[in-house]
This record gives sequence, C-alpha cells and structure tokens, in this order.
Amino acid sequence: MLLTCKQLEKKFGETVILRDVSLSINCGEAVGLIGHNGSGKTVLLKMIAGLLKPDRGCIWICDEKISFGKYSRHLGVLIERPGILLNLSASENLKALASIQRIADASRIRSLLELFELDPSDKRPTKKYSLGMKQKLGIIMAILDRPRLVLLDEPMSNLDKNSIQKIRKILLELIKKEGMSILIATHQKDDIEMLTNKVFEIKENRLVEVDLFDRKSCFR
Repeated sequence: MLLTCKQLEKKFGETVILRDVSLSINCGEAVGLIGHNGSGKTVLLKMIAGLLKPDRGCIWICDEKISFGKYSRHLGVLIERPGILLNLSASENLKALASIQRIADASRIRSLLELFELDPSDKRPTKKYSLGMKQKLGIIMAILDRPRLVLLDEPMSNLDKNSIQKIRKILLELIKKEGMSILIATHQKDDIEMLTNKVFEIKENRLVEVDLFDRKSCFR
C-alpha cells in the first residue's frame, strides 16, 4: 500500500473538521476528493503532507510513518498556493527545488517547462507571471522529482480551457506510464470523471466512498 491513513481526527478549537477518517491508495491509483468549501479537504491533504498535526490517528507513506513537520521523500505537493520564490525565474525555482533531493536534472527541468508551455529561457522573476503561469509552475514543482504520490489541491484553478485539457493529459500519462499515484481535491466534475478511478466525499466530517453511478449527482 502506498498511502494508509487510519482513524484521523482534527479539530480547531471546539469545531470538529474531520472524524474517524481512514483512506488507502495503491500505486498507480488516481483518487478524487470532493466536498463543499470548508468540509476539510485541504486539512486532510495538509495532514498527509506533514504540514498539520492530526489530533488522533496515523499516516504512512510507503511504510514510513508521517509526523508533523516530517516531509516524505516519496511525496509531491501542491496545496493552496504554489510555493514559488517570486524573485526567481521559473528555471531558478526548479533548480533550487531540485537541489534538495538531487533527482531531477537540468534536462528534466527544461522538458517539463516546455511540456507545460513555459519558456525555459524566460529570465523574468515569477512575480511577473500570470496566475495561470504560476499554477502551471506549481504543478511542475509537485511532479519534478518523480514522486510516487502527488497531492493536488484544486490544480486547475486559474487555468484556461486549453491548459486544463493539456494538464489532464499530462497527469494521465504520469499515472499510466510512471505509475504515479494522485490524490486530487477538486470542485471540477471533469477532473473526477477524466482522471480518477476512485472518489471519496467528505460529508459531515467523515470520509465516504462515492459509488461510480453517484458521482455526477455530487456536483449538482
């Protein structure tokens, strides 16, 4: 099992966000996470990423127990806003990130920028990028080191229609050819229908698997 979450619970003050949440993901699976705003989708992703401490429960990624402040080397993350250094160019951002694990090289950086239709030779600081360009760079950062599991929080936000279609194709290729697993929190029905083979909804603080035939009704 690639990811295992057991009986996770989280409260902020007296407000219960998640209760008794268990989830497992295998290699090569694409799992959708849906629910209304404030239901706890981002909270769950942050706990899996080690950015937020559960009040109760355990998380394992590749048999490695995840704790608050501990970032798994098997994980790629895009949660809320991309973690971009705004005074650096896109290439410089990726080189800085690649220097941590030393997995991605200059060739991979260039090929990913080109694949996402960003110019590798663009020297502009990313603070001058549009929101869509920053979002593309954030997705590249999440997949740069070929992680086994990628957490994506509303990855298609700020993107135009053509970019969304292209990025969905890229993600499908990563799942099929590289065996990458994806957990995607989204409000986009097409993300669920085109990318995922399993869907969970957060309802009343709990995680409930959505039947294949009930998926469309969740977006009404």
